[in-house]
Amino acid sequence: MKGPDGKVTSWKLESLSPSGLIRQGLKVKTDLKIGGEYSYRISPAWKDPEGAKLGFMRSITVAGKEYVVVEL
Repeated sequence: MKGPDGKVTSWKLESLSPSGLIRQGLKVKTDLKIGGEYSYRISPAWKDPEGAKLGFMRSITVAGKEYVVVEL
């Protein structure tokens, strides 16, 4: 994620299992690529000791389509 200063911030996201994402309609093997750019809605959790921020993924947007993982 890029912050207001343009710096990239690393996040560790927790989500459903791949089969749970598939049930939401996401084609995990073909839609998600390593190094791809995706948009997320998350619920932040906390900052881990290594400096990465932790959060739970609420939705992911792939190629303009939003897949809702969970509504909190």
